[in-house]
Amino acid sequence: MKIAIQGELGSFSHQAALRAVPDATVVPCVLSADAFDRLRRSKVDAIMIPIENSLAGSVVEHYDLLRENAVFIERETVIRIEHHVIGMPGSNLEEVQRIYSHPVALAQCRSFFQQHLGIEPIAFYDTAGAVKQIIQLRDRHSAAIAGMQAADIYGGVVLVQGVEDDSANFTRFLMVREGTPSSRP
Repeated sequence: MKIAIQGELGSFSHQAALRAVPDATVVPCVLSADAFDRLRRSKVDAIMIPIENSLAGSVVEHYDLLRENAVFIERETVIRIEHHVIGMPGSNLEEVQRIYSHPVALAQCRSFFQQHLGIEPIAFYDTAGAVKQIIQLRDRHSAAIAGMQAADIYGGVVLVQGVEDDSANFTRFLMVREGTPSSRP
């Protein structure tokens, strides 16, 4: 089964897709609208989208996309969100001047930035995409906030574990298919 996600491999959406369908082929998309487009064109069998976070609230864009497309929700998966500062192999936190991540992830790590005023938070389209970028650029002065899976996939090292402000940080994901439940083969 092919499941499209918004974001790169190693993202929390990737983790949710594999939890729902362990042998799935996950297809990364830059934008959520791209994932819905792939589903509409039958390039994938389903998409996995975050719909609600226990700290940040609803993902309004996804409610809009659900309403605008002929889709149905097949199942739901809840993931505990654990954020880590991930850098280049051989780097250390003292070298880091900026940290990239999704804006919601940055907002969920405010205490870390208050304790490290010399590090600039920079919004990026995806948590795992931020790890991928810093590893590809080999930038020792940059790091990313993402999940452990992103560090594993792209060869990053965890510089600081568990930088989220609240350990009760969960995201509810929906696996969405095209059509209606009765139209499934």
